[in-house]
Amino acid sequence: MLNHVAAIRGPVTAEQAAMFDPHRDGAPISVTLNDLVARGLLMYDGGSDRYDLHPLVRRAAYLRLNDPAAAHGHLAEHFGAAKIPLQVTRIEELQPAVEQYHHLTRARRFQEAYTLLTGRLLIHIRDRFADQHLLMQLLRGLFDGTKPQLQDTFDRAWVVDALAKACSYSGETRRAAAVCLANVNEFDSPSTHEELAMLLETLAGVQTRLGRLGNAEQNLRRLAALAGSIENEDLEAVARNRLGLLLAHRGLFDESLRELDAAFELVRHHSDRQIPSVSFSYYTQRALLMGDSRAALAAANKSRAFVEEAARRAEPNEHDYVRSGWLLGAAHVAMAQEATDSRQRHLDDAERYLSDALSRCRRNDLVGFGPDLLVTWARWNRVAGNPERAAKSARDALAIADRCDYRLKKAEAHNFLARLAVESGDAKTAQASAQIAWNCADCDGEPFCYKPARDEADAMLVELGVKPGPEPEPEPETEEPTAQAA
Repeated sequence: MLNHVAAIRGPVTAEQAAMFDPHRDGAPISVTLNDLVARGLLMYDGGSDRYDLHPLVRRAAYLRLNDPAAAHGHLAEHFGAAKIPLQVTRIEELQPAVEQYHHLTRARRFQEAYTLLTGRLLIHIRDRFADQHLLMQLLRGLFDGTKPQLQDTFDRAWVVDALAKACSYSGETRRAAAVCLANVNEFDSPSTHEELAMLLETLAGVQTRLGRLGNAEQNLRRLAALAGSIENEDLEAVARNRLGLLLAHRGLFDESLRELDAAFELVRHHSDRQIPSVSFSYYTQRALLMGDSRAALAAANKSRAFVEEAARRAEPNEHDYVRSGWLLGAAHVAMAQEATDSRQRHLDDAERYLSDALSRCRRNDLVGFGPDLLVTWARWNRVAGNPERAAKSARDALAIADRCDYRLKKAEAHNFLARLAVESGDAKTAQASAQIAWNCADCDGEPFCYKPARDEADAMLVELGVKPGPEPEPEPETEEPTAQAA
């Protein structure tokens, strides 16, 4: 019984343990449970009336399970009988279905697990509660090594794409790229254009975050052409929006606008109002990169209006609220920097939107938005006259960007810290930060660099009396050869 109980994740009730009671003579289950507790192999919590195992005992007992697939199959049926409320208000209410899913994958009943995930769990875990870590955990259960264990080609591509997206949202950017690259070639054929397009979209996104702008642009142009050939307007709009933003990062603002306009024409009258909200978020980011605060605020307001309209029609999407809140906050901060007569009003509006977005971001573990929000909050504090708080927020943003390898965001954070150092008279720190910002913004080198950020670093280095350019590599230390080496 101990071996079978070890197959259940977490504490168990006496009723659950009784499913594997080895005694068939009618003896109460408590006899076996008390015996295991007395031996120190099982722990009992009187408060919750549940039994649990030490992790080492659990592992040792599980490895001695004679027929793991049969045990997990039995447990899948047990948890499958539990009811989930029609109106889920807390993610904990999904736990029976999550347990059922876990046991289906351990029983290698992958197709059943996939059906459960996409049918009952996904809308809550991904869209409603945005629990990316739980989603990653569930999706990994469908893999054996780097390959998903499903028969249908589209299902395999969907699982790869969903796992890569969840990794990206959680800040595991390199893992997201690795998941895509390990599988993308499998779908590079005329019969799997839809699957290939799905993976190219995600791969280009994580490559952009990593600063691999040349590869990202190549994949986005390929995606746009592919989406057009299969007449998928939504996907083509995604490709052109992302290509437009990438071109804006490269400083090609006119070409960027053409791509964004082409994307918006494809979704202007879309029934799902969340989709045009995304288009206006890209217009906002382009305007911010150009330094056009009024255009940024106008586009951010339109994006938020579409988000709220979509929320009224269906469940609110936390991801959309965080993105639109960040961009509204950034646009108001940019306005506050320029409009001295209405500075406080813009700061108040920015604070409201940023506070809400930060709260949602932390609650839903949307790590990908962390550096954007924190750098924007740092700019808010600088305009509000709080340089110490501004520096702390920028360093917090940099910590996330370093951990997740968000190259473009590292450039922004270092540029901001360099500017603060210039204003405080710390030329040495300013030069070091500006040089790191320059190196990060250089990405793949000209012309595939983050040009606005590199130009900003250029200007600060010139201001500090330093010639802009890549940081020279340190010369290797040389030693006199020993007699033996000679």
